[in-house]
Amino acid sequence: MTSYRIPTGIAWLENSTDPSEVFVAMLPRGPVQVLQGTAALIWSAAIDGEAVTLPERVAAAAELPVDEVRVEVERFISELMAAGLLSPP
Repeated sequence: MTSYRIPTGIAWLENSTDPSEVFVAMLPRGPVQVLQGTAALIWSAAIDGEAVTLPERVAAAAELPVDEVRVEVERFISELMAAGLLSPP
């Protein structure tokens, strides 16, 4: 499986009472990023599945056509990588 990777020094935690919220931080300096809704969905799908099928999996989970989410999924993944919170597969 070739999923996006979480770099060394990144901590993350899914909210135990609200799985649509994920906390991600670069340790030890932070800051803590709070990912909610679709952002949390994209994060979770990115680290737990094939990178090549990410837009399709997010679209299925959000019950939207893949063409409606593909650009935003790719943009958000690029932002996470630029921030150092994800590494490419």
